[in-house]
Amino acid sequence: MLKNVRTKSISTSKYPEELRKFAVTLHFYSAKAYEYVRKTFHFSLPHDKKSSDKKSSSVECAPGFSTLCFEILSIKVQEGDDNGKKVVCCLLLDEMSIKKQIDYDGQRFWGYLDHGVDLQDDEVEPAQEALVLMVVCLNASWKLPIAYFLIKTLTAAEKANIVTEASARLTEIGVLVTSLNHLRWPNSTF
Repeated sequence: MLKNVRTKSISTSKYPEELRKFAVTLHFYSAKAYEYVRKTFHFSLPHDKKSSDKKSSSVECAPGFSTLCFEILSIKVQEGDDNGKKVVCCLLLDEMSIKKQIDYDGQRFWGYLDHGVDLQDDEVEPAQEALVLMVVCLNASWKLPIAYFLIKTLTAAEKANIVTEASARLTEIGVLVTSLNHLRWPNSTF
């Protein structure tokens, strides 16, 4: 990278993995910042749009409970057990308004009501909100979204079922949930 800056030329040698990760992260946060840094430092950052897209889109994030996130939590619990510390978390719920929009990714349509169960129904409506569940560790500095659901509205009983399922899954892997926070509590029927 320094050689490119000094000679103001573009090196065709392979970029180090750390630099590739930095480029993907910077591009994720701000495409304009990525382009600025890339041009300012004479194209010292990789510009492989296909690999950048592939790396940033390789995680399956379908509505429902995330298997990957629960695997990560299991690793955190194992690390805590090895160090003699329990993983103590708060479970957060947040309902966010989203734009009614249906998108097609080449394989399926996204944006319809989706409670994490694959239903084939011609009468499914576009979602108006996303219900997101996140755990925040109280004895370490991390947080992790564990599920989301595309919804129109949910009854108190439906929300209670989702919270009960989340608590059961977290307890099953060894996470101690000490509190529940609903970020839209005044407007919520919970």
